[in-house]
Amino acid sequence: MTAAMVYFLHSVWYESLGKPLVVTMDSSTYPISKIDFPAVAICNINRISTKALINYTKIIYPLLAKHNESFDEVLAFLSQLGRLIDYTYNLTLRNHPFVDAFNSQLNNTRELVKIMRMLAPSCDEMLMKCFWGGMQQKCENIFRVRRTTHGHCCIFNYILGYDSADRPDRTLDTAKRQLRAGKYFGLFVLLESMAEDYSYNLYSRKGFEILIFDPTHFPDPNGGRVIQRTVQPDQEVYIKILSTKQIATKEVRKYPESTVGTPKVN
Repeated sequence: MTAAMVYFLHSVWYESLGKPLVVTMDSSTYPISKIDFPAVAICNINRISTKALINYTKIIYPLLAKHNESFDEVLAFLSQLGRLIDYTYNLTLRNHPFVDAFNSQLNNTRELVKIMRMLAPSCDEMLMKCFWGGMQQKCENIFRVRRTTHGHCCIFNYILGYDSADRPDRTLDTAKRQLRAGKYFGLFVLLESMAEDYSYNLYSRKGFEILIFDPTHFPDPNGGRVIQRTVQPDQEVYIKILSTKQIATKEVRKYPESTVGTPKVN
């Protein structure tokens, strides 16, 4: 029994020194002003604006319609650009007479991204009123048009600089923080569904998809760590957010990186 006790004590002691990880509850009333507010993406279920599509078709129509094709035919072809977002494939479009002519107008992928941004529903029309921190704000001052897996959306507090080729992980700004708890001191937005402007919607309904995620991460619901909610017209929706903050103490600096170890993947 003594030998067994010594063996197990030695094993426990070695494990505690080899992986000195201790988790303690510091406080259950941590100040909300020290926690970054999440990024919020407001994506219209409609992926392509009818008004923007018509305006773009007027520009590119002379370049695509070279065999007396009608304006409506070019318009219908360009509306299929929404398939770039929902990843659907249509075999009939592969041999479409406009495919080669349209591809000849693109110099690179970035130009296609600019076209999709131009065709996305306008944030200026979608965002009617915005409140942040208990005060009304100009929506264009706190929201930006950014790219997500759902296309280009109106996003609040998203600071990841993915458009930078030299530093794709750099941040554009510091994350905003809510100074006081409560629904009236967070983010409040009044939205216009723009139902008459639908041109390429993914679902048989109207409204918005709301993505809540880390301000420094790309919003991809397929990768996890994204809260996704659907908001329909004529509804008032409140989303409650709970947060947990983990902080490493200064004591961990004395341990070498080898202490953490590298996980093995089989």
